[in-house]
Amino acid sequence: MSRPLFTVVIPTIGRDSLPKTLASIPAAIENDLVEVIVVADAHGNNAYNLHKIEADARRFGARYLEVDAGYHDVGSPQLQAGYAAAEGQWILNCGDDDIYEPLFPELWIYRDRQSGYRWLMCPAPVDPPGRVE
Repeated sequence: MSRPLFTVVIPTIGRDSLPKTLASIPAAIENDLVEVIVVADAHGNNAYNLHKIEADARRFGARYLEVDAGYHDVGSPQLQAGYAAAEGQWILNCGDDDIYEPLFPELWIYRDRQSGYRWLMCPAPVDPPGRVE
């Protein structure tokens, strides 16, 4: 596999919405264009929940990491660990309750190729507007 164009880092405490988030980007994963890293907040998280998070990540072809920073901080330590492990040329954050629109990764790539790999910007919609329940 060549170096992926994008790495999507998803910090999580194990919300029920994580599988829906992961399911929103499989086509890009299958084409080796996007690497997805799920980073679990292991601080105070029970073994069953961590196992469930890992199983969800693996089911959707994502890499799995655990970080216990000794405190909870809205995913900042988990994002930092994901950035350090990322292999993509570009890194994106994604909340574990956000959903990418269909063809969203393909739009990133098209826009990036059109600009000669000089810029990358695109909105990240959530489903429904606000947070996924």
